[in-house]
Amino acid sequence: MFFSSDWGIVKPSPLPFLKVLEQMQVNPQNAVMIGDSIRRDLGGATAAGMDCILVGGGKHPSALGAADNLIELVKSGVLLVNGS
Repeated sequence: MFFSSDWGIVKPSPLPFLKVLEQMQVNPQNAVMIGDSIRRDLGGATAAGMDCILVGGGKHPSALGAADNLIELVKSGVLLVNGS
């Protein structure tokens, strides 16, 4: 788990997202942010070149998907757990 405060940078800046991607050696096109804030999570992730899935009832046309909670997200098949 990563926190933007670890780098002293707050979302929606794309920099925390890019730093995590760099540490994990993952391209933005191969990563998905799961968050609950349209401005901070969706805004920062898309600025970093990532897709975003919103949870907690938020919806936005540029989000990859939306769910009320993580369990619903897993059951929907949008989110694969453990690569399965």
